[in-house]
Amino acid sequence: MYTGTGGGGQDVNTSLPYTVGEWQHLVFTWVPQTDSGSGNWTGTLSAYVNGELASQNESALYKANTEVTEDATPPSDLAFGGYNAASKFGNYFEGQIDEIAFYNNYVLTTNQILAHYQAGTNSHPATNYQTLVLNAPYEGLLGGDPAPAQLLHPVTYLRFNEPAPYPAANSGTLGMAADAAIINPASEGTPSWINLDNPDGLNFAGQITLEAWVNPAAAQGDKARIISHGPPLLSAFTLEQVTEISAPLTGGEVFLQIDNSGANYSVGSSDGTNTYSATVAIPAADLGGTNWVHLVGTYDGANWKLYRNGVPVVTNAAPFGAVEVDASWALGATGEGFGDFFAGEFDEVAIYPTALTSTQIAAHFGAPSNTPTIAIVRNAGVTSITWSAGALQETASITGTFTDVANATSPYTPPAGAAIKFYRARQ
Repeated sequence: MYTGTGGGGQDVNTSLPYTVGEWQHLVFTWVPQTDSGSGNWTGTLSAYVNGELASQNESALYKANTEVTEDATPPSDLAFGGYNAASKFGNYFEGQIDEIAFYNNYVLTTNQILAHYQAGTNSHPATNYQTLVLNAPYEGLLGGDPAPAQLLHPVTYLRFNEPAPYPAANSGTLGMAADAAIINPASEGTPSWINLDNPDGLNFAGQITLEAWVNPAAAQGDKARIISHGPPLLSAFTLEQVTEISAPLTGGEVFLQIDNSGANYSVGSSDGTNTYSATVAIPAADLGGTNWVHLVGTYDGANWKLYRNGVPVVTNAAPFGAVEVDASWALGATGEGFGDFFAGEFDEVAIYPTALTSTQIAAHFGAPSNTPTIAIVRNAGVTSITWSAGALQETASITGTFTDVANATSPYTPPAGAAIKFYRARQ
């Protein structure tokens, strides 16, 4: 895909600039015209952008990639978003790709291409996009004898809308909209991280709380993202190309991270130019994978704050907090998953559009160790109930409603009598 320059004699050049940050529908067709010998054909290569014919190359040469080369190299592999392995990769596409389809021995008509584009951009199409893609060759028969169904479907159709094979369910108010995908959960040598995408409910500005239990390994990279919104995948183009297509060179982000190769905890945000944060040195005992640490970063409208194990450890005044970012949220990596991987474990991650108070954060830290335990002992005909914390509750039926026992303190001796009671401790 070009913006007006570049390309060789076998290319088709759209000569149209593309718009950064917007989905565009691209279709390329090739119709053989002349047999040039040795499997080579000359034909017409056409490019369609958003349902309309953009340009054609009527003398494009093509030969099917099916033969082993002279040096015994297998036919080249197929790749999306960059060069294939046979071409040593590189020239990576910056952005997102979806709904890829290939047809063998069938060329979509101009009307079909327009219909596909309209279905993809219409929230209530007469026929949905998938049906149009799968049935396109049937429409081209124009009443002729039908061929076997397997010959009339695309040879490849990749929708990229499958649910994550390793989902992490969101229990917050956004429900399924903030479910996450665990990336590389069982791979060797490849860091694992969690992708939350960028749901509208998580793309907000101002007050914020980022909370997690972390168990950091001893060795960390220069930056190790625990929770990250962005930054976007920035442009690798030249400055001249960036000016021409408005590709992004800087981008905002929101982060809770370890930085300086394991020296600091840090929370903050950046608008792509200015960064405001609160940073504190990490106690040596936190690193090494032997201690879980409760880490919380907040912005309350005036200050970024960091809390470690329920205690505030640093406050830094700042003119802005969370920023809206055109990129995904991620846990354990940058928001797009292209680097800054966290080494270790994390758990119980929460994101709030408000700043939790010091009292709330202290309660969150203390909750795992404050779960009440209860013991009932009968000795010499006397029953004694003890519990570690909270209030004692009772009910006359195991399926009944529990109510607090008035003025009960541990240990508690129930009144004598024939009545049956069930007890539990409440936080």
